[in-house]
Amino acid sequence: MLSETGVYHVMLRGNERKDIFIDDEDKVRFLDVLYAKREHESYYLYSYCLMDNHVHLVFKEANDSISRIMRRITMSYAGYFNRKYKRSGHLFQDRYKSENVESDSYLLTVIRYVHQNPEKAGIAKTETYPWSSCSGYLRGTGDSYLPEFAEILNMFSENRNVAIACRRGRYLVTM
Repeated sequence: MLSETGVYHVMLRGNERKDIFIDDEDKVRFLDVLYAKREHESYYLYSYCLMDNHVHLVFKEANDSISRIMRRITMSYAGYFNRKYKRSGHLFQDRYKSENVESDSYLLTVIRYVHQNPEKAGIAKTETYPWSSCSGYLRGTGDSYLPEFAEILNMFSENRNVAIACRRGRYLVTM
């Protein structure tokens, strides 16, 4: 079922729950793919978290459908991964999974959930995990892969300083 708002929480898992990121270079490459596939405003990326064997993304469709967006991302990254590690076959388990995000309050909840993933897995503190969009929100600067963070901050206030103060509180990190 398609989202009325065009916003989705997407999850990708490694085939047989195997790692889809072997080293930091792989994670950088995946982020580069995310950024490159946004060309021509095909989607807006609100948050991400890269774990060793799975990925969480929160994005909004723009000029492309969720299925086309995910096909471009997964095919590009799987091609890179298979070439680098001299392997063949499916990298991702099944098709991606997605949840519709139909309200602003649920959008903030999902972003918080995505950011908390490393801490819930016992890997790292939410605020310090280097492979999520959380640090960009906490700095108030976004990051090179997440220029749409300002749209989320504007949900708190159009005044950047007020929005950052709210965000640092707990809304996008903890609750």
